[in-house]
Amino acid sequence: MRELSLRVPWRTLERECESLVQWRAFALWVQWIAEAEHSVPAWLQSVIEGKCEGFLQTRAHPLRAETVAHEVNEWIENHYFESAQSGGWFPAVLHHAGQCPKLEQIRRYMARCREGVRTGAYPSFDEWLQQARASRFWVDDSEVPVEPAQLGVAVGRYVDWEAFVFWARLVVSAANGIPGILAETLGERCPNFLAALQRKSPTCESYAMWFWEELSAWVEDHEFASAKQNSWLDALRNFANRHVRTERIVAYWVECDTAWRKSPPPQYPSFADWIAQADDFVVPAEG
Repeated sequence: MRELSLRVPWRTLERECESLVQWRAFALWVQWIAEAEHSVPAWLQSVIEGKCEGFLQTRAHPLRAETVAHEVNEWIENHYFESAQSGGWFPAVLHHAGQCPKLEQIRRYMARCREGVRTGAYPSFDEWLQQARASRFWVDDSEVPVEPAQLGVAVGRYVDWEAFVFWARLVVSAANGIPGILAETLGERCPNFLAALQRKSPTCESYAMWFWEELSAWVEDHEFASAKQNSWLDALRNFANRHVRTERIVAYWVECDTAWRKSPPPQYPSFADWIAQADDFVVPAEG
């Protein structure tokens, strides 16, 4: 699956994943109503047709509450993801969307709607989706104690910082030490880190590995102190590790590490240059 993911720019993959998550949410909303009504009411069919023009005309049989969500999902995959389908990387979209925390959040909200007692009219899909996205995330059957919007911002920042740590590890490994460009950047971004590092002794055989662990710990202690103090750092790591950009950064780091071990670059790239290259990194399809 990783090979398919790396064949397209990560921003393109993320955009398609976000789109699929939204469509999956629509199918879940349809499923919730159909299950509650034990049928697919005419007004719901009209809403489906409004979003999936031509859907009803392709049905050879009346819609059933038990299968309508599956049919909607199938129709959407065949009509709104032509580029990914024809390019052969739609399985990567399915994979990343399937493990997306946002989809898990919506599914959990739908389960709550199933269990709850409804009063009044059903919310529109847009209203229902807004409510779902305002609900708290969960990890391993525990609610994440932070608002979804705040967590979303933190995930983006964590991925940025994780990229910085990977770049620093790459440079340390190639230089077998801390060259000037890294020392200067660390002084700007991580004040007092080098001074604290010099007072310690490596705890493992690989200096680069030890440096990476120390810098990672510093970043979490100083940049994500609130998440650590309020018990949602593990959730933050979990969500960041599942981000499509993280997969791309790690893949580019592996590519550079392999190449630099054979032949170190004459001049180390700045972090800004390196992360730009990582963001643009793709692996051409074989053949």
